Amino acid sequence: MNYYEKLKLIRKSKNLTMKEVTHKANISQSSLSYIESGSNTPTIETLANILNVYGMTLSNFFDDNSSDTIITPELKELLDNAKNLTPKQLAILTEFLKTLK
Repeated sequence: MNYYEKLKLIRKSKNLTMKEVTHKANISQSSLSYIESGSNTPTIETLANILNVYGMTLSNFFDDNSSDTIITPELKELLDNAKNLTPKQLAILTEFLKTLK
């Protein structure tokens, strides 16, 4: 995954709108749109400001082994539903999910 796709995924996983991020990061909405589409490359300062809104540092953004996992809304819903399963149901679901790979 490239950096601009990752930025967009993080924003969406945190349920933030472009307007919210741009206001807090002190950049224009068009700038964020261009960055998230890969049309523009942000400066280090701009990227750090955006990541600060997400509660991240440059270091953990670029660390592929970082413990900060991006959880999309769809994955969050799946995890929330799985929390209510019995151990047997969870085992069945796990086996089913393996067949989808």
